[in-house]
Amino acid sequence: MSEVGVGYLTADVLVKPSLTEDDHTIDGKGTIRIRAMSREEMYELRKKARIKKDSDEIDNARYERLVVVACVVQPELDVNQALEWQRGSDAGELSGVVDAILDLSKLKDGASKSDLLGDGDDA
Repeated sequence: MSEVGVGYLTADVLVKPSLTEDDHTIDGKGTIRIRAMSREEMYELRKKARIKKDSDEIDNARYERLVVVACVVQPELDVNQALEWQRGSDAGELSGVVDAILDLSKLKDGASKSDLLGDGDDA
């Protein structure tokens, strides 16, 4: 039997920020820098995107804007700019950015993505 703690991570290693960043190319426009979303951010942004304070129903468009504002590193965007982007681009353009953020956040597979963005009925 091995000694307790030998070879295991320390708490310091686990709590050290380690959000992955990457470049994402938008066809015909150029490259932006994105980062992964933390678990705490995911819950906080979902809370901010609720349709009603006492409901779990999420406004998917608002949630998408909040994710973009939080996770697009370069250029920095505010919520109004994210809204303008939603209104002025093909749906797939912003969807590609959000999908890339979810990939970096390791939230894109299976139920994780549908739980994160809802079922689409309230869009």
